[in-house]
Parts: sequence; C-alpha cells; structure tokens
Amino acid sequence: MIQMRKITEKYQPGTKPKIRNYTQGWISSMICAEGLKRAGRDLTPDTLVGAYETFKNFSTGDISGPVSYSKTDHKGGRTNRLYKTDIEKQTFIPITGFREPAFRD
Repeated sequence: MIQMRKITEKYQPGTKPKIRNYTQGWISSMICAEGLKRAGRDLTPDTLVGAYETFKNFSTGDISGPVSYSKTDHKGGRTNRLYKTDIEKQTFIPITGFREPAFRD
C-alpha cells in the first residue's frame, strides 16, 4: 500500500483514490506487468498464459494475499483479510492476516 500511495501522490498530488476500484486496478496491473516480464520478448497468448501459470505465491506487496496460478487453476488469489475502519483517518486497518476460507468451490 505504501508504494501505491507514493506513486499516487507523485503523479496526482492531493488526491485520494477510490480505494476498492483503484486497489483492484493496481493489483491487476502488478500481475499483468509481472506476467509480461516473465513471458519475455516472444510474446504470444500462449507464452503469456504460460508465464501466468508460473506464479506461485506472487506477492503484491501486502496489498492482497499471495497470487498463484497453474495449468489447471486460473483463480489467482484465494485469501481474504478483515479490516476495521478508522473514520477520523479515513483508512482501513487490517485486523487479521490473509486467510484462506475453510471451504471453497
């Protein structure tokens, strides 16, 4: 989150991003950039998918839980974290670590 805030302040000083959509976009961009980097110069749909399938606990810098893909599983993130709201500071404070649900489909 610190890196995301620093870059936002650098390019859009004084703005407060819409947390949910902005954060989702940031995470998606991190995953996309890493996939492109891993795919290399011979970029095709197949090399990009293959690059994503090498992700094993990819870190988004604690913005989201770890992201993993494989040839048989393209879901990505599987964890959630609980937050409390600090109204005065207009921020969310994590109250748990990232946790995988006890059940999944």
